Amino acid sequence: SLQESRKEFSSSLQESRKEFNEQMSSINKKLKNVGKKIGSLTDRWSEFVEGMVIPNLIPLFNEKGIKMERSYSNVVEKKDGKIFYEIDVLVTNDKYVIAVD
Repeated sequence: SLQESRKEFSSSLQESRKEFNEQMSSINKKLKNVGKKIGSLTDRWSEFVEGMVIPNLIPLFNEKGIKMERSYSNVVEKKDGKIFYEIDVLVTNDKYVIAVD
């Protein structure tokens, strides 16, 4: 009968919604895990840059004939209370400034 068909359809629809919600929950958990892994990779890359690249910038420029003397990390300029620009490293001498980002 029509009423039984509606009942079956409603039951089937509820079951489909339940399965869909479970699958979405599983997907959300996996995405959260991927986000954590990407964050961890980004942290490790930052550690590499801080530990290996930044300390060697002045010698690297000096080897190339560009005599640099000082470096400044995490240079931030604010304008109207908001970050206007951010530079990972500035390498300088009395005449030049080189931004490394």
